[in-house]
Amino acid sequence: MERVTELVEQAKADIRKAAYHSAEAALRKALRMDPQDAEVHAALGVLMGYTGREREALNHFGPSLGSADAQVLAQMLTDHAHCRSVLAARNGYKDKLADRLAKLVPLLPSPNVGISISACLIVRDEEKNLARCLSSIAGRVDEIVVVDTGSTDGTVNIAESFGAKVHRIDWKDDFASARNASIELATGHWILWIDADEEVADCSWADIARAVVRPQFGGYYLTVVNYMGDSRNTDQFVHSPVRLFRRLPGIKFSGRVHEQVIPSIQKLGLPLAHLGEARINHYGYLHHQMAAKNKLDRTIRLIEREVRDYPEDSFNWFNLTNAYMAAERHSDALRAGRVCIRMLDPADSFGSLAYHLTMGAMIALRRPDEALKLAEEARIRGHADILVEFQRAAALLSVGELDEALRAADRTLIMPWPPLASGDYGIVTHKTHALRGKILLSMGRLDEALQMFDHALKVDAQFVPALIGKGEVLERKGLVDEALELYGRREECLQLLKAKARLCLKIGRLGQAAESFSRVWRQNPQDHDAWVAWVHASERAGDVQAVVEAYNAYAKQREFDSDMLVGWGRALEAAGEYEKALHCYSEAIKRDPSQANAYFNGGDLLYRVGQYADAAHIYEKGLRALPNYAQGWFVLGNALAKLGLLDGAATSYKQALVLDPGHRDASQNLAIVSEAMDYAA
Repeated sequence: MERVTELVEQAKADIRKAAYHSAEAALRKALRMDPQDAEVHAALGVLMGYTGREREALNHFGPSLGSADAQVLAQMLTDHAHCRSVLAARNGYKDKLADRLAKLVPLLPSPNVGISISACLIVRDEEKNLARCLSSIAGRVDEIVVVDTGSTDGTVNIAESFGAKVHRIDWKDDFASARNASIELATGHWILWIDADEEVADCSWADIARAVVRPQFGGYYLTVVNYMGDSRNTDQFVHSPVRLFRRLPGIKFSGRVHEQVIPSIQKLGLPLAHLGEARINHYGYLHHQMAAKNKLDRTIRLIEREVRDYPEDSFNWFNLTNAYMAAERHSDALRAGRVCIRMLDPADSFGSLAYHLTMGAMIALRRPDEALKLAEEARIRGHADILVEFQRAAALLSVGELDEALRAADRTLIMPWPPLASGDYGIVTHKTHALRGKILLSMGRLDEALQMFDHALKVDAQFVPALIGKGEVLERKGLVDEALELYGRREECLQLLKAKARLCLKIGRLGQAAESFSRVWRQNPQDHDAWVAWVHASERAGDVQAVVEAYNAYAKQREFDSDMLVGWGRALEAAGEYEKALHCYSEAIKRDPSQANAYFNGGDLLYRVGQYADAAHIYEKGLRALPNYAQGWFVLGNALAKLGLLDGAATSYKQALVLDPGHRDASQNLAIVSEAMDYAA
């Protein structure tokens, strides 16, 4: 008998942790030991309720009578029956299970139990998105509550046209505060929280109806599909927050950004469940939406404040890591990710994604060895799922461990997507295939690599890594025109444009290469290599004006160093713009008085235009900076000879020959000057 009690207590502890499978195993074992134990039946009945099996729970109600938890089970079944009856009456059908439950468990339903839903939104300047959102919920929910935080467009009018209850508040840089204001205005039994740039998918409502008749749950996780990048194609980040929850005293949001309602639900001791196939589509991470709202900068600013205020909260550090990675601030992401991982609790659902993001930052910073060590740490701590294995494969590729990288990619392909996981779902659909293609390409297995890239492109025809990978395969096969066609599919994509420019330069299409590198740099002036390639391609093409244009464009964006000023001067000189060229050489000398190149280029230009005295003066300064330069002594000799200073010219030529005995021009000119001096004597 004592063993049965231990099993029941163990099962109750597992139920509190939502470990329903192990709880049921313990209770089934206890039931076999004592089929009449009322406590076992009560616990099993409650467990059935928490797993959506109310019919089975009813079978345990009678045998549970007399136990301490019989009342808990009875109230759960009563509340469920009440909600089912309300739903049946609303839709005009009879619910036999509800009637049966009501007869067998004749209690009154708990206060605040029902099926009405209040959709709650906070908005500001959302006229481009709001109608789509409200259309997806209108007629499906019982009321729409819109809290406006300062719109200046037609947002409020759109909300009112859908019959929404609109309330205006001042924005306080606090999402939780605004969310809680919307809850306070709601009257429904359940809160569905949604944003204006989201919509509830049509397939969701049957599951939502099944959810609201189960008030034993405090809330439900819904899958949110975040469409990323340029379109709602296949670049999707999936996560499962609690978006449907009961409106009860004490349930409220916390957190200025990435606000959470889960802690308050758990504080009341209410369980949570996942809502089947229900889905919310989120469009706010599309590039044009992010740019229009300056959304990422705002998010980072708010999370940084949250981290300063609550530095011991690992979830805040996780959110900061995620935001930094989205902004491609990889060093910052690595710093935040390390803090998050150090603070992780084993129960943190975002643990594997924290490792995934931090490893991604390491790989981006060309520190793949550290990423591999972190993958091993994730394995030891129980976070090594598909997200971590994907990054491990990428890190192994970076360090050249190709065989192991291929094995890791193969493992990733067969690993399941964990329940309630947050992360890039493209890893399942096509991104692992593209990564496997890159590994095979590095191994020289071109045909197999091509198959992988083609698979990825069937899923997402615009997926850049697959386009570049397939292009490289085609290049190696000698199919240059086909590769160029691939690289040209997305003219706005810098990676593809750069690949096109590189290939054009490689095959001698210099004009196309210069034009492409120009476009890359103009879109990303931080890409110095692209600018250098633009200049190089233009020089090889003999297009002097294009070289000058490149320097002029750079000068409008960034500061030149002395070496670049010399290059700019040479380009201007070649274009016949002598005054501007001299200004560049002079400016280079001001910035770096030891810049011998600037002296000699300036001297050459002055010599060319017949200003021999000035040329000689600058040559002399250049030789003080670089006294062992034989050619410098030679050109100084030429300038002095033009001025009739034959002794000085002869001395300069002799010095050039000391430094370079094979300098034929210096030897010839010395002979000429010496002969002239002898004649004059």
